[in-house]
Amino acid sequence: MKALLLRLVALRPERAIMRLSAALALLVAATAWVEWGMRRLDPVPGAATVKPLLAPAADPRFALDARPGPGRVAVEDGIAVLESASEQGLVALYVHLAPLPELAGVHIAARLASASVRSARAPGAGARLWLFGRDREGRPVYGQGLELARLVGSREPFAFRRDVRLPPGSVGATLAIELVRARGRVEVGELVLWPLRERPLFRLARAAVVVGWLLAGGAGLVLLVTRLGAPLLAGALVASMGAAGLLLLMPAPLKSGFVQDLAARLGLAPIEPELIGDLGHLLLFAALSSLAVATIRQFSLVSVLAFLALCALLGEYLQLLTDSRTADLADAVRNLLGVGLGGLVGLALRRWPRRARTLVRREG
Repeated sequence: MKALLLRLVALRPERAIMRLSAALALLVAATAWVEWGMRRLDPVPGAATVKPLLAPAADPRFALDARPGPGRVAVEDGIAVLESASEQGLVALYVHLAPLPELAGVHIAARLASASVRSARAPGAGARLWLFGRDREGRPVYGQGLELARLVGSREPFAFRRDVRLPPGSVGATLAIELVRARGRVEVGELVLWPLRERPLFRLARAAVVVGWLLAGGAGLVLLVTRLGAPLLAGALVASMGAAGLLLLMPAPLKSGFVQDLAARLGLAPIEPELIGDLGHLLLFAALSSLAVATIRQFSLVSVLAFLALCALLGEYLQLLTDSRTADLADAVRNLLGVGLGGLVGLALRRWPRRARTLVRREG
């Protein structure tokens, strides 16, 4: 059975390939452990807990910003109350944490309750708590805000406790308590905020995993170049794979700017940037797959497509190691779809010279 499978994919069990496969498996496991198994955040040394609903208003560690809108916002005896009788407008209380250079997250604990909360049928309407970061200039980083809790109807007081990571570039944070186009009453009591930083051990482990991936990728490229025996083809494939990796792992703001600039140059500005990005995943791997399938003859078609499918999945998986990108299952599916479509195009290009020669012979 083993011999049959090896013959099917035309792979020889060489030591270099087996060692590289084992290294990749270990790196996949190490990445998962670093991202999901390690404790990521620790309290910032010297930073005490903040109780914004009990501390004096002049405390420099935080600031309260009440926006009653069509309703009422009151802070009494350590309890914040938001009320609104209208399903229009915004009633909110914002708690701004003062900037800290090491800030990477916030531990939030509170007791929440609601009474007769009803919202308009509109996107984003309702009663909610959410957290967003603030940059060095004090500007809010809204794009990566995290909704912590959503309150509907009437709920008895319940405890809420969570460690929340802030987006990259944040040195401050804002906790938002909002009634957005909703009526009813929301109470927040016993609110405690504790600034958190990334653990040094976590940073060291992540750096070690990144170095491991770089070494494994370099070893894989060297193995590919030596096995192909065609310098021009190997160079084209390496350049294509490097471009794919760069686009998949570049920081989100840089990617967004690149996509918008490219759309403007191609006259596609009216199209949503997200749609262009989704198509980019598909077209990128389709081009890489068609080039590889059409030109690589040293390995079987199954081997080439399996290798490309692995690269498509790993390219998305490695986004776990970046701070501004998130691994997305939908993007992984688009990558795989691009590999499949490109494989069909490459297979057609691979057979085209043979068919052309057959036609020439028939005409002769």
